[in-house]
Amino acid sequence: MSHGGFDHWFFDLDGTLIDSSAGILACLRFALTTLGRKIPDEAHLRGWIGPPLRTSLAPSLDHDAALIEQAVQLYLHHMDEAGWRNYRIFDGIEDALRELHANGARLC
Repeated sequence: MSHGGFDHWFFDLDGTLIDSSAGILACLRFALTTLGRKIPDEAHLRGWIGPPLRTSLAPSLDHDAALIEQAVQLYLHHMDEAGWRNYRIFDGIEDALRELHANGARLC
């Protein structure tokens, strides 16, 4: 694989190299369940991936700042403990990175 004449390749991790959606959704469900809140359907939850977490959580938590912060802390705790285990590398990425590196590209 040619590396297009570029010496350095910069990659974003989330959404480019890995699919983190399953882990994010699991952590959202955990936080809302722990707080005794109704879990929106998956299509709705998927809309929360990308925007700031506090903004996405606010309507489900009555815009209560303390409750939103508690949910964020629950989310982060669950992500540290288990959520990240649900990440998966997109098909073909590992081989592409190995080939770029083997051909002298610096991967960042």
